[in-house]
Amino acid sequence: MMPLTFADVGEQNVIKRISGKPEAAIYCHHHSKGAQGMKKAMDRASGSGVFARDPDAQLDIIELEMTEEVQCHAAETKGTAWRLETSLREFPNIVPMEFWFEYPLHRVDKWEELKKLPAQGTFEAGKVKNKCHKTSKDANEEFRYAYELQCIDRKEVPIEEMAEYLGLKPETVRSRAYKLKDEFKICKNCVVRAMPQENQKTMTEEDKEQNQ
Repeated sequence: MMPLTFADVGEQNVIKRISGKPEAAIYCHHHSKGAQGMKKAMDRASGSGVFARDPDAQLDIIELEMTEEVQCHAAETKGTAWRLETSLREFPNIVPMEFWFEYPLHRVDKWEELKKLPAQGTFEAGKVKNKCHKTSKDANEEFRYAYELQCIDRKEVPIEEMAEYLGLKPETVRSRAYKLKDEFKICKNCVVRAMPQENQKTMTEEDKEQNQ
C-alpha cells in the first residue's frame, strides 16, 4: 500500500505501471480541508473528483462528534469515535460501521454506542458540540440550580426528574452528580445532598445506637 501523495510526487508513473496487471492496488489518501460531514463519503478526498471515481472500492473513515455521556465512557481510554463508509462500483455499499480508536488499536463498536452519533461537520454535530462544550463551571451551576429548584419541601430529587428538567439523559445526570461528589450523591435513583464527613460519622454513630 502506498500513500497517494507519494505516488503523485515521488513515483508519478507508479499507478500507470500497475494498472492493467492482475494484482490489486491499494492506495491511501486524506480528506480536503474543512468540515467533511455534509459531503458524501466519495467526495471527501482532497483534490478533484477523479480520486473518488477512480477506485473500484473506496473506504472512508470520518470522526464522530461524541455526546457528553459517550465522552464520559471514553474518558479512561481516551478513545475517539469513528465511522467507516464505502463507495463501491460493482456492489451495494456496505452498511456503515462505527468503531473506537484507542491508540494503537481500532475496536468495533459491538454495543452500538456510536451508531446515532453525527459525523463532525454536520448540523447535528454542531448542536451536540455546543451542548457538550459548556464549561465545567456553567454545567455545575446549572446542576445546582436544577436541584435547588426541584428539592423544595423534599430532600431528594429523582434522577428522571433532573434529567427531564436539564434535557439530559439519566446517565449524564449521574456523571454530573459524580463530578460534584463533595456536594451530591446518588441514593436509590435520586440525587441527594452529600453530607459533610463529620456529619456522616455522627449519623453513623447515632444509627448504631438506635439499632442496638
